[in-house]
Amino acid sequence: MKIFLIYARAGQGHQKAAEAIFEEFQNRDQAKAWDIRLIDALDHTFFLFGRGYSFFYHLLVKHTPWLWGFFYRLTDAWVPRWLIENLRSFHNCLQARPFEDLLRRENPDLVIVTHFLAAEVASRLKRQGKIRSRVVVVVTDFLVHRFWVNEGADAYVGMMEETRKDLIRLGVPDSKIYELGIPVSSRFLLPVDAEKLRKNLGLAPERFTILLTSGSFGSGPIREFVNQMEPLKDKVQVIVVCGINQALKEDLSRLKTSFPCVVLGYVNNMHELMSVANLVVSRSSGLTTCESLVKGLPMVIISKIPGQETHNAAVLKKHEAAFEVAEPAGFATLVGSLINDPARMKAILENVSALARPHAAQEIADLALSGLHP
Repeated sequence: MKIFLIYARAGQGHQKAAEAIFEEFQNRDQAKAWDIRLIDALDHTFFLFGRGYSFFYHLLVKHTPWLWGFFYRLTDAWVPRWLIENLRSFHNCLQARPFEDLLRRENPDLVIVTHFLAAEVASRLKRQGKIRSRVVVVVTDFLVHRFWVNEGADAYVGMMEETRKDLIRLGVPDSKIYELGIPVSSRFLLPVDAEKLRKNLGLAPERFTILLTSGSFGSGPIREFVNQMEPLKDKVQVIVVCGINQALKEDLSRLKTSFPCVVLGYVNNMHELMSVANLVVSRSSGLTTCESLVKGLPMVIISKIPGQETHNAAVLKKHEAAFEVAEPAGFATLVGSLINDPARMKAILENVSALARPHAAQEIADLALSGLHP
């Protein structure tokens, strides 16, 4: 059996979701009888498009998020759907021809996609009869941009009821929609020796621990949020993850605080850091949010990207599973209220638990395999 897990490196969430499902299939294939491949669709596009796709996405998100939000709304709601679908299909035919050739040549039994570019190409080829693959689309945000929806896909996986309603609004039959969640790595389900990790990080066991991050770019007013903790200096400690933003890491490393503050760069052990935290402060990206939910952590949303992260934040707040702080000035008041009001903290933890889908990767694998002919 040939299984392709396909993402695009425009934001880490798409890749992490594909990796989580890839890991699940590898665990099931103990006899190594399956041909399981993890594929970045952009590696199979023409050079300038592949390089430029992720570069311009990162450029817009980091420096002009308002412009990204404009394009998000333009393509999702303002331009007629028939026009945007035809233009997009034509564009992908030109730029992603090597990716199309790969799918036609290999014709895998199963294609699972976690990015809308791959979803459009695979669904179109299936609709045209050029591949016989079962195509499963895993939406990696809570609400759905219409780029995710393409005639020809066999199944859509969404996070929750709101995702289902969005997919139905966009024309997907209810019978093709499954509320299984956004997959996270099995590492987030493993036990962690939190006491040992706190000791290794130089953290105190009794303090309220805040994990502060803002994506791989380390964007947003991170320093200001750290400074806001001074009034709570006797009660809190902070872990800051700066991602690839070396300037931010160096700046915060020089910062003198009256409370324990651990400054890290790019990390691969977010599951461990979440295990010692009481609160996550981050953008509302689909994967970071779901990782936090699985670890049972409430979130304070900051510096969200207009578009998909705006929608994610709205859904989380609707379910009272997260807070949002637009400016650093209100952060200390919010944290202080959570520390001093255990009942409030307990209520939000219950809401977080209700939304968590810790076994999404396993359930997606079950769904995908169930539709294959023996």
